[in-house]
Amino acid sequence: MESVEFINYYNHRRPHQGIGFITPYEKLTGQKERIFKERKTRTIVAQEMRKIMNRREINTDTSEEMTPVKNRNKKIFV
Repeated sequence: MESVEFINYYNHRRPHQGIGFITPYEKLTGQKERIFKERKTRTIVAQEMRKIMNRREINTDTSEEMTPVKNRNKKIFV
């Protein structure tokens, strides 16, 4: 009985790296494209929300001392 439970877990509940972190059952039943589309949508929404949040955090008051912030290979002063 344990082997049947493991096979069920392996095929229906455990995401697999080789097929894009979905289960074999999801791929077999054609859900792959829907899942990838939902992931992409969530990523885009999260990126846009982060941009909005970062814009609000920028301090335009020049009287405070400016602190360097690293952005890849450049230094940006905030």
